Amino acid sequence: MTLYCKGADNVILERLDKDDSQEMIDKTNEYIDEYAKEGLRTLLVAKKDLDEGEYAVWNEEFKKASL
Repeated sequence: MTLYCKGADNVILERLDKDDSQEMIDKTNEYIDEYAKEGLRTLLVAKKDLDEGEYAVWNEEFKKASL
C-alpha cells in the first residue's frame, strides 16, 4: 500500500526520511523559492510505501483523529 500526503512545504520537508537525497531536497527548495518570488503558493506531496502492519497502525491513528 502507498500512503500519499500533501501539505505546506515546511511541514512536509521536516517529515521527510532523513535518508532522502539532500540534493533533491535542496533543488525542491530552490523551486519553492522561485515560485514564492512570483507570489505563488505551493504544496508538496509525499508518499510512503507501507506494509500491512504499518498500514494497520496508521489507519487506527487516522480513525481516532477523524472523530
